[in-house]
Amino acid sequence: MPRISIELPLPPRECSPNWRGHTKARARAVARYRGDCLILYRQARIPALQTPITLQLEYFLARPKTFADRYMASSLYFPLDDDDAIGGFKAGRDALIDARIIPNDSRKHVRLAPVIWHTTAPDHQDRRCVVVHMEPAA
Repeated sequence: MPRISIELPLPPRECSPNWRGHTKARARAVARYRGDCLILYRQARIPALQTPITLQLEYFLARPKTFADRYMASSLYFPLDDDDAIGGFKAGRDALIDARIIPNDSRKHVRLAPVIWHTTAPDHQDRRCVVVHMEPAA
């Protein structure tokens, strides 16, 4: 199986494991992001994968430059380290199960690779997204 990559939007800030707010707001944001990822996975027509797979997250974190960008980006989650990035993307991993790409996200089926960060202007090229890479585990 070749490496499969799909570009997804950044999760909302309520998906962050460090976010402090009302649980109903968190549940609503997680459900919305999970549904959005599910739609994008289905549109990409990713087949069911033979497990175990290696899942790698690649974050493109362009900081907003204008006021309008700042307003739009204020609802997005900009993780600070690998643990936050993985935890904030949990709804996206759950959508992989909903789309029947993987049976579940236990360690038996999914191995997490280190997160790749693009935070400087030459690296991120004004993109704000998460690219999910899936490939057979070695």
